Amino acid sequence: MSKPCIVSCSILQPEIEKLLEQGDLDADVYFLDKHLHMVPDQLEIVLQKELPQRTTKCPGRVIVVYGDYCLGFQKSMKEFVKDHGAVKVDAVNCIDCLMGGHGANLKRDPDHKFFFLTPGFLDFSLEILEKPRDEAQKLCSSLEGIILVESLEPLDQEKVQAFSEHTGLPVIETLHVGLDGLKAVLDEAIAQL
Repeated sequence: MSKPCIVSCSILQPEIEKLLEQGDLDADVYFLDKHLHMVPDQLEIVLQKELPQRTTKCPGRVIVVYGDYCLGFQKSMKEFVKDHGAVKVDAVNCIDCLMGGHGANLKRDPDHKFFFLTPGFLDFSLEILEKPRDEAQKLCSSLEGIILVESLEPLDQEKVQAFSEHTGLPVIETLHVGLDGLKAVLDEAIAQL
């Protein structure tokens, strides 16, 4: 049986590449720019181009690693992926992927009071530092704090501190999730092929 093709947001690139390197994943992986989820219409256009290419190369063996609502709340990523003959990981977002999927991050934070920072999302979130401090704090005013989600190694403490100070959010907790959760959601998706 041929190995699957994975189309993934590049926010999870370090973790997926580590799984490949360790031999815990055998797949052809294609990463899309992590900034695309900020423009759901553009992400949809890119996926409409990318998925047919992957299904031609890996018929019936394409996995998509994106969150349920990365296309916005008007369109379900699950339905979009299914319509293109692929399988989507069972995860709300990239944070959920690292935590094992199935809404694990929502179970941990059902009231949406915390800002989860993963390695990829920390770099992505640094754009908040470009905003004036009062604007950044206003954006985060409904939150109570930051939960660090460490998958590979400890997060850069200088970046975390800068983010915390700029947003006014304290670090509440550190979760050491490793790669097991991501591996589990990928294995589950592969089993559905």
